[in-house]
Amino acid sequence: MSHEAKVYMIVIAIVAGTVYAAEKMKGPAVAAAPVAQLATTVAPFSQTKTSSLLKAKSPAKKAAGFDVAQVLLDQEMDSLNHGKVDWKQREATVRAQAEKLSYNDLMNLAAKSVDTSLNVNERLMTVYLISLSGIKAHNALFEIVKTPYVYSKTSGLTKVTFENQELNLRLRALQALDQLALVNPQQIQKTMKIVTKSTASMQIKNYAQISVKGFAHGQPAKLSQWLNQTIASRGE
Repeated sequence: MSHEAKVYMIVIAIVAGTVYAAEKMKGPAVAAAPVAQLATTVAPFSQTKTSSLLKAKSPAKKAAGFDVAQVLLDQEMDSLNHGKVDWKQREATVRAQAEKLSYNDLMNLAAKSVDTSLNVNERLMTVYLISLSGIKAHNALFEIVKTPYVYSKTSGLTKVTFENQELNLRLRALQALDQLALVNPQQIQKTMKIVTKSTASMQIKNYAQISVKGFAHGQPAKLSQWLNQTIASRGE
C-alpha cells in the first residue's frame, strides 16, 4: 500500500468527525464548497487577480488604539448572532474589508483563533476573515495550522468534542492555505512540507501530506479537492 493510500485511510474517519463538528458550529464555511464552486470560493486567489494581490500596498493609517481587525470581527459576530445571514451574498463585502487588514491585524486574528478561552464561533470567524484577505493570509494561516492543542478538563468539553473542535478549526485554516496554491504554488508547496514536520497535530500533518502529494502530481490545491469530494461522497 502506498504512503498516500495509507494517509487517505487514516484521515477518512477524521473527515467524518470534522464535518460533523463543523455542522454543529454556526457561521460561514471557510472552504467547504464543492469543487464545482471552487472558482467562486477562492475568487481572491484566482490567477486573474494574482498581480494585484502580490503587489505591496501601503498600510492604511489607523488612529491610535483603533483595532481594525477587532472591529471587523465584532461586526461579523454581531451579524452571526442576530438573525440569519446569507454568507455567500455577504462575502464580497466582507472580503473587501478583510483585504485591507495589515500583517499585524491578521496575526492578531490568528492568535485569537487558537485561544481556547474564546468562544468557538468567534474563533472560527477569525479563520474565515483571515481566509478572505488574499495571499497575505499565508503567515497567519500557517500560524494557526502549526499551533498544537492539548485537551484540558477546564474547557468544559469532552476530550472527543474538544479535539474535533480544534481539528476542525485548523483544518479550515489548512484548506484555505492549500487554496493559496492557485496563486503561489511554489510557496505553498514549501509551506505544506514544513507543516508535515512542524508542531502541528498528526492529523493536520497527514492532511498536509495530501497537499504535498498533489504538487508531486501537478495538482495544486489537491487537499481542497479531496476534502470536497469526500464530503460530497457522504451526501452532504
